Amino acid sequence: SITSCGRQLIEWVKLKAEEKNLKIIYGDTDSCFIGFDSKLSFEDVVAQTKQLEQDIKTSFEEFMQKFTNNIITINTQSNTAECEKIYSKLMMSYISRKLKKNQTVKKRYFGYLSFYKGKILDKEKLSIIGFDTRKYGTPAYFKGILSNVYECFLIDDYDARLKYMYKQMKIEIKNQPIDNLLMKIKLSRDIDKYIKTTPIHVRALKNSKADISRGEYVNMIFVKGDTEVMHYDETLDLKFFLDYDKYIEKFFIDKVHLLDDKLNFEYAHGLSSYFKKDLNSTAGNK
Repeated sequence: SITSCGRQLIEWVKLKAEEKNLKIIYGDTDSCFIGFDSKLSFEDVVAQTKQLEQDIKTSFEEFMQKFTNNIITINTQSNTAECEKIYSKLMMSYISRKLKKNQTVKKRYFGYLSFYKGKILDKEKLSIIGFDTRKYGTPAYFKGILSNVYECFLIDDYDARLKYMYKQMKIEIKNQPIDNLLMKIKLSRDIDKYIKTTPIHVRALKNSKADISRGEYVNMIFVKGDTEVMHYDETLDLKFFLDYDKYIEKFFIDKVHLLDDKLNFEYAHGLSSYFKKDLNSTAGNK
């Protein structure tokens, strides 16, 4: 199968990398990440990467000989290798410690990108793959916040930066236009089709007594009181107070805590506990 062939190709690349005393730190169906000695200069990493790329390309004929002796097939094989990205610093998501230690979750990592598709970047770029900064249901305001959160964990004084960010966020969020706090979630079926379970965005729709069709988006907001969530539409005569603490808990504190489980980053749990304690203390004094 295609996936089986892909796995064997990754194993072949791994073999070739290990021949040069390099280590594969992550592999997917058609790609892998190779770790280099952190003491190497960036120029040396680029040079070694290009050499490895060329060595792997020229080795594919040898790889094909494992499957066929047909010279035409071997000579016309279309496998190729390309160094697409080089990161100066990278953090990758790991499966919970309760499962397999050091087994990576597919397509979930972030870091500083220094090299992309054959070109050295003039300035390092923060690259975030698989986290909530791109999810449609994440409010626009928190997409920017989360980008800063992940970047903080790439910097030495991340604890002080996160605490400062948290302090500023508690002030800024109250001045955000409501459009920046909408959680846009697509209604995948007609509302009367939700019988056995009622997802939170459907509950929000019902709380607002709104009527939208399948395929349209629920503009969910967190509100104070027993309803907890509502669908926002400026044409509706809705009375509510936004629950800013709930936003901060879900899109900041919980994400910091998640880094403990997904990145095995122990200090993140202490930070999330610190933020939650402060948030609860503030709520108790209101």
